[in-house]
Parts: sequence; C-alpha cells; structure tokens
Amino acid sequence: MVIYMATKVKTLLSGGHKRLLFVSLLFILAVFVSLCIYTLTVDIGNSSLEGAVHVRSETELRAAINKTTPNVPVVIALDRDIKLTEGPLFIGVNQDITLTSNKANGFYKLIGAKEETHDIGLSMTFRYSTIIVGYGGVLRLDGIIITHAKGIPGEGVAVDRGGTLILYDGKISGNNNPRAYMGHAHYVGNGGGVSIYFDGFFEMYGGEISGNTAYCGGGVHTWGNFTMYDGIISDNNADYSGGGVYGTVDRVGGEIYNNTENNNPYPENNLGTSENNEPIFITVICVGAMIIMGIVMVLISYFRLRKNENNFVPSGA
Repeated sequence: MVIYMATKVKTLLSGGHKRLLFVSLLFILAVFVSLCIYTLTVDIGNSSLEGAVHVRSETELRAAINKTTPNVPVVIALDRDIKLTEGPLFIGVNQDITLTSNKANGFYKLIGAKEETHDIGLSMTFRYSTIIVGYGGVLRLDGIIITHAKGIPGEGVAVDRGGTLILYDGKISGNNNPRAYMGHAHYVGNGGGVSIYFDGFFEMYGGEISGNTAYCGGGVHTWGNFTMYDGIISDNNADYSGGGVYGTVDRVGGEIYNNTENNNPYPENNLGTSENNEPIFITVICVGAMIIMGIVMVLISYFRLRKNENNFVPSGA
C-alpha cells in the first residue's frame, strides 16, 4: 500500500503542474504557521498568582510597587477593592508590573480618588487619578477594573512618553475626563479610559474599555502607538470627537462598537474608529479567505494533474 501511494504521488508530481501544486501547499503551510504564531502571541496573559504579592490596602500596594527590582517582572494581586486617596500610582523606569485580582469570580477595582495634573507640553496637560505609566515603565493589566470615584475626573490610565501599557483581561470603565482650561493655554480632556502620549505604547490583547467619557477619545485617545489584537471598546462617549478611539489604531482584531460623539463637526477628519460602530472581524475573514483560496488551488492542481495523467499516451503506443 505504501509503495502504491508513493508511486501515485510521484506520478502526479511528474506532470506539468508540479510547480502550481507546490506553491499551493506552501501557501497553506504559511497560513498555518501564521495562525500558530498569532495564537502564541495573543495567548500570553492570564497571570498565575503563584509568587504574586498580595495587597489589601493602598499603603501595601504602593509599598509593593516601590520595592520592585529593576527589570524584574512582578505580579501584584489585589485581595479587595482599593481606593487611591493619595493620588495616582506611578509605574516608572525599569519597572514591570502586572496588576491582577485574587478573586474567584469577577475582578477587584482600583479606584482613583484624587485628581492631579501633569504638564506634558504642546498646550496639553494630563489629568489623571488612577495610574500613569512613565518613561521605561511597563504595566500589564490582567484581571482588574480601573475606574474612578464619583465626581473625580481624569484618565483611567495615562501612558507617558516611552511607557508601555498592555491589557490582557479586565475592564477600564467608568472614567470621566471633561474639557477644562488649566491656564497658560493648556487644556485637559483627552482620553477617558486610556490616554497615550507621543512615543507611548498600548497593546490590547483582551479585556474591555467601556463606559468612559472625555472631550476627545472617550475610550482611547492616542498620539502614540496603539495596537489592538483583541478585546472590546464599546459604549464610550466623546463630547467632541472619537467616541471609541481618537487617533490611529493598528487594528488586528477585536471589536469597536456603540461609541458615540456629541458635537463633532468634522467626523471625516477623525483618524481611527469613532465612526466604526459595528463589530468587524478582520482577522477571521482574511484568514478564512486565504485558507479557502489555498484549498481551491490544491484541488484545481490535483484535478488538472489527474486529467493529464488520464490523457497521457506512452510514446510508441
């Protein structure tokens, strides 16, 4: 049987369409490898609580962050909701922090409860009360809710120049950042859930950014680098522009929908996805189309080779 199958394969590959069949198989292999790489890329969250530092208060949380060793990743698990009454958390240079929840069902909340401002130039000011990721800092959110106390304005997470935010699971929700004049021609109001400054980085592999409001960028306001692999950005509102996202997003997957704007006179000038209010599964559609195309190419090649084989007349017959 093995010898027979090997003989048949050799006969088929000896036809005039050998190159087309080879290219078709190579195409399918490339798609398969790409899918494997993509799966490995997006499935790197879900932090284990083994070895995590457990905290139950604002004091313990700040102490755990301050005691981190440079360039050594640390997982910090909240054992209860924590309100930040002393101001925002700061993730600084060479700190690699993962925040998660030690909760069987749902997530614990990190609640901003004190407004602070930070002049970032170009007539703009950060206003934040939960977390700021500074230069060289890395913050990973993997099963936690970032929100604000009632009546406290500001971004949920502000990513400064050279900082990196990675969202795997959880929510950034219930943050409000209305426009306000801060003096010296400086204004606040950009980014309800997340605000990304120039050369800042935000990668979204899952989780949800919802129920946030701002003047621009209800869900996300970005001047930096925002890549969305998965997750949901929905039900955010901007008073002016960018209900879901204001700025440029490198969209690989995920869903952006049900985001609204109140007073945007130039929606065509808004980069990103404020007008995109329907789920779009770009990755699934493209990969599915490539696989079907590859299968069709292989079948065409196979039947052409079989036809040539059946029509083959030995010399001298």
